[in-house]
Amino acid sequence: MLPDYEDLRLDHDLMEMMCEIRRMDNEIGEIILTSGEMVTWVDEVIDTEIQAYEKGGYDEPPGLRDAYHVAGLFVLPWDPEEVCELDSYITGGDVPDVPDGMEDLLDWVNTSPYDQFVTASVFLSESEELEGLDRMTAWSLFRALLYNTGLENIGSCKIYDKIIEGYDVTSGKVQGERDRQSIIRDVTTAIHESYKEAIDAYRDMDISKDLDGNELSFIRNSRSCRGSFTVQDASSWTNGLEDQSIRSKLSRLTELGLLTKEGRTKGMRFRYNDPFEDVRRDAEQRFIEECGDFSFTKGK
Repeated sequence: MLPDYEDLRLDHDLMEMMCEIRRMDNEIGEIILTSGEMVTWVDEVIDTEIQAYEKGGYDEPPGLRDAYHVAGLFVLPWDPEEVCELDSYITGGDVPDVPDGMEDLLDWVNTSPYDQFVTASVFLSESEELEGLDRMTAWSLFRALLYNTGLENIGSCKIYDKIIEGYDVTSGKVQGERDRQSIIRDVTTAIHESYKEAIDAYRDMDISKDLDGNELSFIRNSRSCRGSFTVQDASSWTNGLEDQSIRSKLSRLTELGLLTKEGRTKGMRFRYNDPFEDVRRDAEQRFIEECGDFSFTKGK
């Protein structure tokens, strides 16, 4: 039986923890890493998922890395049959029948009035009870649910390292009988701990202290514009800096590997160097080719 609204009351300490997670998510988004450091850290994050899965005696799911990089595609509402197709894609197995209870669970998730942490925690604990749905499919959707409800940097956190401590790795089920309040608190605490770990690691790798205010502005604006930009565009991100100085700073950021340069002289454009752009595009293409146009990808 899925919870009614009155069943789930959040105490002050838990709400404070949720607010702190959101604050840390924003902080991670402001930290600047080189592309090499970002790739190394994300590889470690994905490896923790694989290691947690392998502890249960399973091989690495062939579609797990794609699912990680295209989490932004899995926007609500989720459809039971399409989730089963996603399960087949991630595991490399046959498309399973819709498990008993999945339709009710997804109906609840799709219309949940609760906080994102409550919804994700209930989804994770309930999905563990569904016979026929692979564990990593449920966990990939758990991360995607948090990502698509505002935690844009959840992919930087080794959440499985922390959550796995409360699970029986041989069965993939929550250890012992616990009420939903306890599960929500434990899952939220695990997310909180994983964010603190990520923040500590990111601060150690942060190179923003080596950049001046204008250079920081160029990087942050280039990340948000999600496309190439000109020197003239960059001039709108600073206060009265001359073109030659702007070009010099953009060249320095290119040398640091934070930007890429396209074209020459007057036609020159710059772009934020997202090390996962090609990986994400290739993963999305494979996903769409094999799974088709899922309803929960149509918003992209």
